[in-house]
Amino acid sequence: NITLIRTPLYLRENVELMRRMIPGMDSLIFVGDGRYINQQADSDLRELLDREFPQIDYRFYSAHEMSTEALLDSLNRIDIHRTGILVSVTDSYRVIASVQAPMFALMPADIRDGGLVGGYVYDDAEVNAHVISTIDAVLAGHQPRDIPFYAPQDARPVFNYAALERKDLSPHTCPANTLFYNKPV
Repeated sequence: NITLIRTPLYLRENVELMRRMIPGMDSLIFVGDGRYINQQADSDLRELLDREFPQIDYRFYSAHEMSTEALLDSLNRIDIHRTGILVSVTDSYRVIASVQAPMFALMPADIRDGGLVGGYVYDDAEVNAHVISTIDAVLAGHQPRDIPFYAPQDARPVFNYAALERKDLSPHTCPANTLFYNKPV
């Protein structure tokens, strides 16, 4: 007796977006942690890159297995014109956002609040509203099995305008349907 609220990671779309924003990108680093979702994302990214982007060298950095200092040191040594960094960590993303390289996010809150430049993500306000309405329905006596499964349908490129400028990326390179956080009026 369950229902499901699924929030996809949009790995292919994020790789394509990173390649658009970093035209010389031939290397991708995924910074994850010990959570299951990141272990699965690592496996899925490896498979995706092997199948569709074999020219991209791939590395996984685990914030769970590396100290913050070692992670910062590794990220500060990359070629920022050839390496894309995709981040999905819970604790150290605010610290590692200080590196010179632009870092892309799998979750919308990391873009809005965490200093990461952007990513291809779902609208978290819509998802959160759906979670609340689902909980309300269950508390009102509806059986979870009667509540349709849900996945967001409105994912798109989202960028933090201020972070783009700090990382020397042009907002004009972003796709036409991009949502900007912190864009000056």
